[in-house]
Amino acid sequence: MADLDDSEPLGGWGLVPVPVVEAVHALNRKILRNGQHLDGLVWPKKPRDVQDLLRMSVSDAHKVARASTDLRALLTAYAHRFHQPRPVMADLARAQEATPQGIPRRYGQANVDALTALLSDEPDIEVILAGLPSLALLDLTDFSGAVGRAAKAMRDEGVRPRSAARLKAEERGRAGAERKRQLDGVLSPIRKQDYGG
Repeated sequence: MADLDDSEPLGGWGLVPVPVVEAVHALNRKILRNGQHLDGLVWPKKPRDVQDLLRMSVSDAHKVARASTDLRALLTAYAHRFHQPRPVMADLARAQEATPQGIPRRYGQANVDALTALLSDEPDIEVILAGLPSLALLDLTDFSGAVGRAAKAMRDEGVRPRSAARLKAEERGRAGAERKRQLDGVLSPIRKQDYGG
């Protein structure tokens, strides 16, 4: 592929925002770092206890797979929901052995929320970490702009980000409380009528 001259903008083509590019690089670094660690493990040539090697290998493979899944979800969600002009979805689908109709199943709402937060002037670090769980707060402190500033502020204040599971539980609690409030609004007049109140 030829190098493009960035000094001349191409009419009609969109630019991928810096926070998205930085997220791509951060996830790729995770993949490379864990893959290199896995590649550097020395396996014995004679029978011996390899429990630690197996554990480290499985751990590295898991981290590579998790970061790869996050990277694919980030890029797919960005291409499908954010980038303008919208790329050819059939090409993106073929690149990941999917159908164009299957593209929305390659990412979830948490990934979309993470992208929205990445692109915000006031990014919610916890939402980013929940949508890209292979990243850590420390990874986000290397970002430039609003994401890096918000991550550094969180780190410097000693605040630990809530886990994705905790964020989901809190959201379910809020949704449940809202449903209860709505139900009470419907039932309250009925109760007053039934009990003569």
